[in-house]
Amino acid sequence: MPIRPFLQGQAFDPEATEAMGIAFARARTALGLPDKIDAATEMVAMAIITAAGMGVRDPEELYAAVIEKLNWTPIDEQVDQNPQIRRRQLRAEECRTLADATRGEQARTSLLAVAAGYERLVKQAESSIPAAPPGRSREDGQGSEPG
Repeated sequence: MPIRPFLQGQAFDPEATEAMGIAFARARTALGLPDKIDAATEMVAMAIITAAGMGVRDPEELYAAVIEKLNWTPIDEQVDQNPQIRRRQLRAEECRTLADATRGEQARTSLLAVAAGYERLVKQAESSIPAAPPGRSREDGQGSEPG
């Protein structure tokens, strides 16, 4: 989803528009937002546009600005903080490493199947992590007005 529909007639040079688009896509992915226009997606777009309006042109800085402004926790950080998910990731990695070191084809196939099972469990657990709701602080859970 492009950021252009949110610009509402505001003019930015092509480089700024591209940087905003990159930051917008990254923020939507990191926050687990759907590919549709809703309140949360609009808040992300407006935060990026505001930062760009203040002269920020680097996609990484625009992304950081929106995460800081909205005070949301990206899903990848939530996953990193979840010990069960991390444990399954490590087990999948261990199985793949063992499979690479195994000479027997049947053992290798079995280990890769186990790794795939752990990866499915990780994806299932990741999909159950909700994006931070609009206006909620990740530290104290209190509402905050996006502005």
